[in-house]
Amino acid sequence: MTAALMLDATDEAALDAAYATLGPARAGKLSSLMDGEAATSSPSEADWQLLVLLAEGGIRDPEQLVRIASTAEIAHAVTLYHDGKAAGAFKDRGAKWQRLVESQAKKVLAATERGWRNQRNSAVTPEPVQVISARELATPENLAPVTAVAWGMAYRDRVMLFASREKAGKSTLLTAAVAAITTGRPFLGQPTVPGYVLWISADIEAPADLVQRLQRFGADLDKVGIIYPRQRADLQDALDQHPETVLVVIDTLHPFVAHEVQKASQSDDWARVLPDFNRTAQSRHVAIVLNHHAPANDEAKGYRDSTAIGGWVDGIVTMKVNGTVAGQRDLKAVCRFQGGPPREFSLVLDGTVFRYVNQLVPVDVEPKVVAFVAAHPGTSLAQIREHINRARDETRAVVTRLVDRGVLLDVPHGKNHRYSVKARDDEVTASGARI
Repeated sequence: MTAALMLDATDEAALDAAYATLGPARAGKLSSLMDGEAATSSPSEADWQLLVLLAEGGIRDPEQLVRIASTAEIAHAVTLYHDGKAAGAFKDRGAKWQRLVESQAKKVLAATERGWRNQRNSAVTPEPVQVISARELATPENLAPVTAVAWGMAYRDRVMLFASREKAGKSTLLTAAVAAITTGRPFLGQPTVPGYVLWISADIEAPADLVQRLQRFGADLDKVGIIYPRQRADLQDALDQHPETVLVVIDTLHPFVAHEVQKASQSDDWARVLPDFNRTAQSRHVAIVLNHHAPANDEAKGYRDSTAIGGWVDGIVTMKVNGTVAGQRDLKAVCRFQGGPPREFSLVLDGTVFRYVNQLVPVDVEPKVVAFVAAHPGTSLAQIREHINRARDETRAVVTRLVDRGVLLDVPHGKNHRYSVKARDDEVTASGARI
């Protein structure tokens, strides 16, 4: 007996209207859920998708929503599918499922009602397009150098994509950054922006594993909020509760948006969800890091799924395990803003601290370089080397770091290079930090 035959005429008409409203692709998804088959990672995710699709199909009465959902095969038994193959079956879900769905239905309707309200308001009072003069945007805030919340990984008002193969240490490196931010310690030898961090565990990582890793790196646990998300709107709710947040980590990207991205290799669905991350980062003044996976063949493209992902984010950092040096990770970065990480760099985990592999020169050498270049604009690498009395490779490493951070300006001079302090003298301290 199908679900539709178990409904009364009113509910059956509402379900038919939902199928028509959703369109072919999403109606097909709803049909599979009603039939007890779900291409999801867990039964709870399947339940949530069912309620969301019914609500987005126009079923707004909570009692009717629960009534229709309870006639679905998924309410009693669900078979999960992964890559077209059955990955597990769950039966006899009735009593427990009924209690769960009644609670979830209210949350689904509250979230979708916000969307309906916005649609109604925009339909009644459409706003004219706003043309903003570039002069209006040239504010001191917009002209200031980008702020590194955790240098190399996270930047205020920016969305960074961080990708590597599974179990290569993505979450470990990000946890080290979180620990530094929540305690005000430096990260990768550079100052952090102290504050609160939201960790969105879309991978449903075991709480014990997550909190033990945070403790290992010395994080302030009172300044880390952990969310096991049900929908993308959970991020906004969490930021409303914690406006002091400086960093949001999405671990990992695709599970977080799986309800809305049906075909991960194509750009259409991504183009609908990714701009919201940019809007959130800019309106909330937070740094967002999207933890993502790399493909098996990562030579051509360092991250999995559609190239639209890389197009929407502000910066991309990819990481590989070094096949020769134990414990070393090799990273590549590309950003559309100045002052981001260098294009290539390597890290090694020393106890619970990540360090540059090539950071052979003590940190206190950097202020000497900045002070010397400030006093001698247009100076050469050889002159800097002579002043700090270091080897050529070591001097080049220090100067490259300062150029990558936006402290020094590299000006080509024939076949050589000349260096000057990039910002005005009164904006740079002796340590190379902007004030």
